[in-house]
Order: sequence, then C-alpha cells, then structure tokens
Amino acid sequence: MAVPKNPVVYHQRAVAYADKGERDKAIADYGEAIRLDSENAVAYCGRGLVHSEMKEFDKAIADLTRSLQLAPEYADALHYRACAFIGKGEWDKAIADSNAAIRANNRDAVAFYWRGCAYRKRGNPDEAIADFDEAIRIDKKLAGAYQERGSARWTKGEQSEAIADFSEAIRIAENPIASMFCDRGCVYLRQGQWDKAIEDMDEALRLDKDFAPAYALRGWAYFGRNRQHLDKALADFARALQLDPRCAEAYGGRGWVYAENRDLDKALADYSEAIAISPTGELFRARANIYLVKREWDKAIVDLTKAIRLDPKDAKPYYYRGRAYQEKGDNEKAEEDFARAKKLGYKPPELL
Repeated sequence: MAVPKNPVVYHQRAVAYADKGERDKAIADYGEAIRLDSENAVAYCGRGLVHSEMKEFDKAIADLTRSLQLAPEYADALHYRACAFIGKGEWDKAIADSNAAIRANNRDAVAFYWRGCAYRKRGNPDEAIADFDEAIRIDKKLAGAYQERGSARWTKGEQSEAIADFSEAIRIAENPIASMFCDRGCVYLRQGQWDKAIEDMDEALRLDKDFAPAYALRGWAYFGRNRQHLDKALADFARALQLDPRCAEAYGGRGWVYAENRDLDKALADYSEAIAISPTGELFRARANIYLVKREWDKAIVDLTKAIRLDPKDAKPYYYRGRAYQEKGDNEKAEEDFARAKKLGYKPPELL
C-alpha cells in the first residue's frame, strides 16, 4: 500500500525505523517529511540525531542548526547538537549549547549532563563532576550521569568512587549498556582485580558481541592474570583490532604480550601503531624499554623525553633516560635524571 504524502506519516515511520536501528530508512523518511514540510523543526532534529548516532557529525550539526533556526529554544535540538559537537571534539561549542538549554530551563538535567560530558572530555573533571551532581540531583534515575561521573572520578584517581558510580549506573539503567560494564571493568583492571575485570568484560560482550574496547580490556586482564598462558589475551587483542583497526588499547596490549615473549620487533611495531593513534606516556615508556633492551640508546632517550613531557611527575622515564645517558657515557645528564627520579620517589630497579 502506498504511503500517503503526509509529512506526519513519514515522520512517525522515521521514528519507528530509528528506534529499530534501521538508520538509513529513518534518514530517508525524515528527508521525505522535510521535503513535504520544510519548516518542521522536529523532523530536522530527529534526522540530526540519527546522523549523530551514525557519527556523521557535520550532517547532524547542519540539521540541528536548522532545527534551532526554526525553534530557537528547542531543548532536544540543543542537547543533540551539543552531543554532535562533543563527537567532533568541539568542547566549547558543546558547552555553549548546554548553557543555552540551561538558561531556558535551569532544571534541564540532560543539559547539565551534556555540559558535564564536554567538561570531562576537555580535561576539566571537577567542573564535570559538579554538572553530573546537578543532573543527578534533578533526575536521580539518569543512569548516564552516574556513568559519566564515574569516568570523571576515574580520571582523578578516585577508583572506589568510580566503581560505586558505575555500579549505580548499571543498577538503575532500564537497559544497561556494554560501556557501563566496560568502564567498571577498566577500574578493576587497574586495581589488578583480574577476575572481576574479566567478568565485567564478559557481560559487556554479552550485551554487545562486537564491542571492541571490551575485547581489548579483557585481553589486558588475561595478560595480567596469567602470563604463562597468553593465547587468550592475543585472541582478544586480535578480535578487538578486527572490529576496530584503530583500537590503541589492543595494539598496546598485544605489544606487551610480544615483549613478554621477547618478540621485540613485533612489540615495537604494535607500540608504534598505538602511539600513532593515541600517544601516552605509558606507551612511550613501553617502546623505550624495547629500545633499551636493543641497546638503541638515542631512540630510547627520544621516547623517554616524550613520556616526560606528557607526565612530568612520572619518575620512571627520568630514571631510564638516565640509564640510557649512562650507557652513552654522558654521566652528567645521567646523574641529573637519577636525581630527578629519586626526588619524585622512584626506587630502582624495575622494568618500565
């Protein structure tokens, strides 16, 4: 039966397709609804949300901007555009949209939530926590606010508080999502609670069998739990990379396994891939350790210097850079680095 040329019918069907995850069909029907009613702010907003879910952030922002031109204080459009700006890494624009929503309604829990997300991503965990606190005060059932507050607390090193928030998000969510278990499992992983980490990653993968971060983090947990049987870790890292070729955690983890097996060239290759995607001090230290073993002192010094720039309070890179300088015969620089490492509380020796 032919669909009537009625924008409401197309709009309703677009919503149904979006709810079922049939995004291409939803986009098509939203487009037809807009063609029939070019001033339908709600249709532009709906299509913008679907584009955002598809990570087509520029298209999302264009639709949501048009929605706001038609309805300047449309809260959903402000929320979704803030989300799209976060997806693009444009934190200040996301904060501006959230501010506009809060000015229109200072009890808009979702606006505080998105502003908190932008603050967290921008590297302002205290501001983020304050916004998540407010979102939760307004709506105690907003599971995402607990999850994001947990992530902000994790950033600050507040591990117990982070676990409590992730657990509460899981408890109150109508349909817990894979990332909630993955986030909590990540904290357990850092605490060395391998079995709990594996349990959470297993649950994340039960909810979403193609969730690459859960495979990568479970691989790390297998690696930490038993270094005599690394086949499970390698299998998980391989699956994570199959699903997401830019999964830095999987490259880094597999690099550690290769290093453990003394397969130094493969370890170097994986560390380099991870660094190209997401450079961290830990990765530079890990790659430097391989260079030290291979007696490539200059390359080790370069990586350790980069690690120091990323985290000047980490004592290990100073100590191992001192070792590299010592091997090169530059005792003055070596002693400077050893002194700095000692001042920061480092007690040698240990591997990076």
